[in-house]
Amino acid sequence: MTLFLFWASCAYLSQASASATQSPEPSTGIKDGAGSYYHFMLARRYEELAGIYGSEHYANLSVSQFQKAISDDPHSLYLHVQLGDIYSRMRRDADAKAQAKWVLKENPNYAPAHRLLGEVYLHGLGQMASQQAEKANLEKAIHQYALLAQLDPQDTKSAILLGRLYQLDDQPEEAAETFRKVLQADPNSASALGYLARLQLNQHQFKEAEQTLEKIPPGDRGAEASTLLGAAYMESGAYDQAAENFKAALAMNPVNPRVRAQYAEALMRSGKSDEAREQFAEVIKTDPQNGQAYLRLAQIDQSMGQFQQATQQLDKAKKFLPGDDLEVPYTEAQLQDALGHPDAAIKTLQGLLAKTAAPDGKYSEDEREDRSIFLERLGMIYSDQQDFSQAVATFREMEALGGEDIPARAEALIAETLEGEGQLPQAVDEAGNGLRSYPKSKSLNILYATLLGSEGHVDQAVEKLRDYMKADGASVQMERAIVEIYLQGRRYRDAENVAQQLLQKNLGQSDREDAQVLLATVYDQQKKYGLAEEQYKAVLASNPLDAEAYNDLGYMLADRGVNLPQSVNYIKHALQLQPNNGAYLDSLGWAYYKMSRYDLARPPLERAARLMANDPTVLMHLGNLYVKLGDKQEAMDAWRRALKNYPSALDTSFGAAQANKLKKRLHRLERQLAKNK
Repeated sequence: MTLFLFWASCAYLSQASASATQSPEPSTGIKDGAGSYYHFMLARRYEELAGIYGSEHYANLSVSQFQKAISDDPHSLYLHVQLGDIYSRMRRDADAKAQAKWVLKENPNYAPAHRLLGEVYLHGLGQMASQQAEKANLEKAIHQYALLAQLDPQDTKSAILLGRLYQLDDQPEEAAETFRKVLQADPNSASALGYLARLQLNQHQFKEAEQTLEKIPPGDRGAEASTLLGAAYMESGAYDQAAENFKAALAMNPVNPRVRAQYAEALMRSGKSDEAREQFAEVIKTDPQNGQAYLRLAQIDQSMGQFQQATQQLDKAKKFLPGDDLEVPYTEAQLQDALGHPDAAIKTLQGLLAKTAAPDGKYSEDEREDRSIFLERLGMIYSDQQDFSQAVATFREMEALGGEDIPARAEALIAETLEGEGQLPQAVDEAGNGLRSYPKSKSLNILYATLLGSEGHVDQAVEKLRDYMKADGASVQMERAIVEIYLQGRRYRDAENVAQQLLQKNLGQSDREDAQVLLATVYDQQKKYGLAEEQYKAVLASNPLDAEAYNDLGYMLADRGVNLPQSVNYIKHALQLQPNNGAYLDSLGWAYYKMSRYDLARPPLERAARLMANDPTVLMHLGNLYVKLGDKQEAMDAWRRALKNYPSALDTSFGAAQANKLKKRLHRLERQLAKNK
C-alpha cells in the first residue's frame, strides 16, 4: 500500500466516524461497509493515478469506484462529498453541485459540503455571460465560504479565500474583518497578514499596512511581503526603508523587473542617484523599451545638473511611453525652466492644463491632484519671473479645485507670493484667512508663524507653533520653522539650542541634512565659521548633490574673503544643479567681486537682480559692483531699491545695521555726484 492510500484509508475511517457523529445515518437502505471501503480504496488509487498522469481515463475510473462505494453505503455524507470533489476537479460542476446539495439536504451544517459548493461557484467566476450573472455567482461563493467560516473556524485557508472574495466583491471592510479573524486564530499567518496589508494599501492606509507587514519576521516575509512593505514605505515617504525591502525582495527573485524598477525609484527618492541610475540601467537591459525607466533617468540627470543627458533620456522616454502620459510633458516643463526657458515651460504647462481640463469642471481625486501640481509649477514660474499678479491668479485657480489638501496648499502659495512681492501685511492677512478655513494645515500654520516672526513678533510666532505641536504632535518641519523664526529675529542662542536638540533626534537622512544646513547657518550668523564649515562639509559628505549646502558654504567663504577660488568652485557646483537659482547666481557674482574680477561678477549679479528684484542683499551687491565699474548712477538706483525693499524682506543677513550703513554710503555717493554736476 502506498503512503497516499494509507492516509486515504485513515481519512475514510475518521471521516466516516465524523459523518456519523454529525448526522445519524437514515434507518432505510442497506449498508455494506466492507464493500464500500474496498471501492473507496480503488477510487483513491485511480484518483492518484489520474493526478500522476493527467489521465481522464483514470479520473473516470475513480468516479465509477466512488459511485460503487456510495451504492454500498448510500447515506455516507463523506463519500458523496468525495465524489463531488473529483467531479469538481474534472470541471463537471453540475454533478459536483448535485452531490453537495444532496449532502446539505441531509445535514445543512456539514462543513465539507459547503467547501465543495464554494469551490464549484469559484469555477464559474469569469465564465458567466453577463456581469449580473457574474455578480450572482460571486455572491453564492461568498455565502458558502461565510457559512464554512462559522462551521469550521479552524479552516484558515478557506477563511483567507473568503476575505479575497470580499475584496473581489468590493467589500473591503468585510474582507479586513475576515483577515483579522484569521489572525486571531493564527497570529503568525503570513498569508492573512499579506492580504490584509494589500487591502490596507488599496485603502491608502499606509502606516497600518507597514504595521501589519512588520509583524512578519524579516526571515519569513518572502519576496511578495517584502515588496508590499517596500510599497507601504514608499507611500509614507520612508524611502530608505522602502529601498531596503525592495532590495530584500530582489535577493529572493533577482529577475523581477517590476521590483527592480520599484527599488530604483526608492533609491532615486532617497537621494541615491548613482545607485538608482545603475538599477534603471538594469531595467532597460531587460526591457529596452521601458519608457518609464528612461523618464526616471531623465529626472535623475536633471537633478544632477546634466541637462543635455536629461534631454536625451527624455526623448527616448517619449518614444516608448503613450502619448497621453502626463509625466513626460511635466518633466519637459521642469527641464525647460531649469535650462532658462521659462516661456517654453509656461507654454508646456498651459498645454497640460488644457489637455486635462474637464468641460463640467468636475475632477476625480487623482485628476485634481495632477492639475494642482501643474498649476503650482506654473504659478512658481510666474513668481520667479516677477509676474506676481499672474502667479496669484494661478494659485487661486488651484485653490478652486477643492479637495482635502489642495486649497490649503494654494493659500500658502498665495501668501508666499505676496510676501515675495514685498506685501508683507497682505501676506499675513492671506495666511490668517487661510488658517480660519483650514486650521489644521501644517504648512499654513508654519507660514503664518514665519510671517509673524518677520514682522518682529518672534515669541508669538514660536508660541503658535508650539501650541500646534501640543495638539498635533511635534514634527521635524515644525521645529525647523522655529529655528528659522529665531534666526530671522536674530535670537541666535535660541536658534542654536533648538537646532542642536533637533539633531539629537532619530532623523532620516534628508531631515538630518536640512537640520545640519540650518545649524550651519546659525553658526555662520554668529561668526562661528569653523563650526559652520564642519556642518556644511558633513552634509556634502553624505549628499554630494545638496545644492544649498554647496552655495551656503561657498557664500560664507566669499563674504569673508577667505579661500576665494574654492568658494567659486563650491558655488559653481550649486549652479550646476540649479543654474537659474537667483541666490546662487548672487553668490557667484559676490565671490568674483571679492576676487576683484568685476568683469566676471557683472553677468551673474545682474541676472540675480532680475530673478530676485526685491532682495536687498542682491541689490546691495549689484550697487557695490556698479561703484567699482564707475556706473555710479546705476549704483544709486540699485541701493535705493535695496533700502526700499529692506523693511519687508526676509533676508536675515540684511538687518537694520546693514540698512543704516548702506544709507550712509548712498548719501555720500549722492553728495559726490551732486558736487560733480
